[in-house]
Amino acid sequence: MAIHIQGIRTQRIDLQLRRPLRTSFGQIVEQHVLLVRTLDTDGVEGVGEACVMGGPYWNAETIEGTLATVARYAAPYLKGRRFENLSEYSRALHRLFRGNGAARTALEMSFLDLAGKKSGRPAVELLGGARRTSIPVAWTLDSGNLADAIADGERAIEERGHRLLKLKVGIDDTNAEVAYVGAIARRFEGRARVLIDANQAWAAGDALDILTRFHDVGVAVAEQPIAAHDMETMARLVRECPIDILADEALTGPAVAAQFAAAKSASGFALKPQRDGGLMDTLATAAAAEAANLRCYGGTMLETSLGTAAVAAVCAAVVDLSWGSELFGPLRLAADITTTSLVPRAGVLELPTGPGLGVTLDEDRIRRLELK
Repeated sequence: MAIHIQGIRTQRIDLQLRRPLRTSFGQIVEQHVLLVRTLDTDGVEGVGEACVMGGPYWNAETIEGTLATVARYAAPYLKGRRFENLSEYSRALHRLFRGNGAARTALEMSFLDLAGKKSGRPAVELLGGARRTSIPVAWTLDSGNLADAIADGERAIEERGHRLLKLKVGIDDTNAEVAYVGAIARRFEGRARVLIDANQAWAAGDALDILTRFHDVGVAVAEQPIAAHDMETMARLVRECPIDILADEALTGPAVAAQFAAAKSASGFALKPQRDGGLMDTLATAAAAEAANLRCYGGTMLETSLGTAAVAAVCAAVVDLSWGSELFGPLRLAADITTTSLVPRAGVLELPTGPGLGVTLDEDRIRRLELK
């Protein structure tokens, strides 16, 4: 079913986090959201979103640049054009601009939502079909106070059924962090696995020793321990480190993902459309992992329920999701933009079943939150 685009408009929203998130690159206190609304000539609207955590700290994206890419460049180019499907639309976006994965994700997401609504089909069917309808979800513990982190972990396990706990590291003294993470791993041994995420914090020459120490206190997997570009050292860590190594910031598109897979520079890939370059590029990144027999993990950019629904559809469509996901964005945000929040229960997120992304926007709340 062809989509004839009548126009594209944007809305900017800033959402506070319920609690600040400490990382190796700084503290995040708010989420910048750009809603992208695509209207076709039949009057059907699809909505997508881009999320940028704070500023250009995790990667090069900013909400201001994302807005400009969509409103100034993409919208005028796309107006009046017809596209047969999401693949054709995605190729057009790649010809139009380079990088800007957040903008491309929001545009593709809105097109996917629109195409699903017009056809009456859930988004996952348009992405190749569901291989799973329940997606395991991890929980990121607050880094800082051990007693608070343990209490948070107990709630996560007992109330929501999480079975993977993630901790941000590379923030404080390594000895203190190893002791801190070890205490959490011991507390939840047999009830939840522990994943650490250094966000590129460690020097290449120190990483093997540091990771071995974390392994010895019970850590199961480490995410992006060193600089994203250092493919050679990542491969050495995979060969010599006793725990699994997930690539995250390193994966800036399917071509890079294929290089990492061929070099065996990761044990698995974290999947993030806004980093990969869009929904279609995430599917291609997952395919590169599959070809190399690598495991996958559904990452988050702390999306609202709208974005979470889209990423969940991608996670449902990929072949492997051995490490589960961290699709808990709505639980981290102080406000959501849908009438019902999409949150995990019993340790899993159930895939929405309605047409398109399958969520209903709270338009009154969006109007109140919109930045003028």
